[in-house]
Amino acid sequence: MNNIKTYLYCLDDHRTIIEDLRKKFKDQLRYGVLSCQSGSDLVLAIEKEKDRNSCKIVIITLHEMSEQHNPVEKLISDIKKADKNTGIILVCHPEKISEVSKAIVFNVDSYIPQNANTVLRIHNTVKKLISEQNIHIRREKRNISLYVLMVFIVLFSCFAFFALRHFPEYF
Repeated sequence: MNNIKTYLYCLDDHRTIIEDLRKKFKDQLRYGVLSCQSGSDLVLAIEKEKDRNSCKIVIITLHEMSEQHNPVEKLISDIKKADKNTGIILVCHPEKISEVSKAIVFNVDSYIPQNANTVLRIHNTVKKLISEQNIHIRREKRNISLYVLMVFIVLFSCFAFFALRHFPEYF
């Protein structure tokens, strides 16, 4: 199977992790690392990419968490409306992880604390989401193959029954 292209969309106001992400995901054939300045730019960039089999992952860095839940939830719902298969990773301060995970529960794949291991944890989460996307694609192909096999078996059974009824001397 060909390697699917993975697009990483990073929404980071202070630009703290984007350069580290570009260093970690430097293979241009497999990864596209894009930095967005606002939520609307992010949603437009996701809508612009039309490849159905590509893996899209959004990394949102939350710096100040003072009643910022509603705009983030709206942004996440807009991202899911643009493409429901997009993975979402939230990066925030370690002290605020439990607060963020309780406030923003739905449609987030991973909550990562912002520390020295942030890029490594993002890398592991991205690999997990890529694997899930590959499993989803292969499951769809398997289901199509099973449907074709069932149709073939039904047609063969009908043909065998027809042959048995009309040409019993050959059986």
